[in-house]
Amino acid sequence: MENIITGKPTNVEAAKKLIERYRSITLDEILSKHSSITFFGHSIAERLTGFGKTSSCALCLHTPCDMCIYAHNSRINYHCNTSANEKTYDAISRAHTPEELLQAFKDRADHIEELIKQIKHLEDK
Repeated sequence: MENIITGKPTNVEAAKKLIERYRSITLDEILSKHSSITFFGHSIAERLTGFGKTSSCALCLHTPCDMCIYAHNSRINYHCNTSANEKTYDAISRAHTPEELLQAFKDRADHIEELIKQIKHLEDK
């Protein structure tokens, strides 16, 4: 039997703010954080949003992993970088150009927005 997390995530409001942040990032802002010859999407994302580290992530700072929006209604070992969340996480981490990173931020925002809709739908049942 699977252990499914069904409690309400405690970082929905932080997730909404992160959506806004992801959507507000510009190419100029990305370029201002790019300081090496090689483009590293993950390190630039970390500087812009705290992405990728539990000590700085906008969502991790507000809740334990098991109450995170990324873990809601999933197996307990699903986190921000696994399962349905993996595609958009990896797109940010592996972006090779500012344009790829900008699109990855937008895609991650859309993904988080969809998670919020799913949570709302389950609550309305």
